[in-house]
Amino acid sequence: MARHLGELHHRGWLTPDHQLTAEGRQAHQTIEADARTFRARATNGIDEQDYLTTVRTLERMAENLT
Repeated sequence: MARHLGELHHRGWLTPDHQLTAEGRQAHQTIEADARTFRARATNGIDEQDYLTTVRTLERMAENLT
């Protein structure tokens, strides 16, 4: 975890007490928007029930491997 926090501090996205800076908040908003766009593209044409079944199946597969 420390490595990840260090990277966020290095980028100027976190304050010394681990709060988001203005730049960190902007980066978060950008990443969040990109993730929404990616998910919309990846799930285009897949109905909600099929999506949920897929997610549950993948979660179970990951559990099986841990």
